[in-house]
Amino acid sequence: LTSFSTGVYLQQEFTDDASRLYDCIDGLYTDDMTSLYDALYTAVTRTAAQNGAKCVIAFTDGEDNYSNCTAQDVINTAQRYSVPIFIVGVGEVNSYEISGIAEATGGEYYSIGDIGSIMEIYDQIYKQEKELYMIEYRGCRLRVNHQ
Repeated sequence: LTSFSTGVYLQQEFTDDASRLYDCIDGLYTDDMTSLYDALYTAVTRTAAQNGAKCVIAFTDGEDNYSNCTAQDVINTAQRYSVPIFIVGVGEVNSYEISGIAEATGGEYYSIGDIGSIMEIYDQIYKQEKELYMIEYRGCRLRVNHQ
């Protein structure tokens, strides 16, 4: 779990302990500065080092106004590591740039009015990412391909 404002902050390492994540999320707050591109770049590079299926999911309520990285830096890194980025814009968000990041990386942009509809989005992302893997049998070798 990574938060961002005037910088990028690791709130929680990768874990399968949902209660730890919930506790971290409950302690987050918003500020008027947004280092979204820096956070996406950091999240992609950290995620790329993990085993298994990979994606980055970001929530934002505003445009990037504080990053050192550009949107193109984020896209290049995500494409290099094959990590799709899913971005959820909460409230009134100028989605042009961030929807372009999501599309260029194989992810998707979602716009929601309130956080209440987030479970439906999680389910869509989970289903989409789960369907990316195909098992292929050829002769005596079993290969798993990522599409």
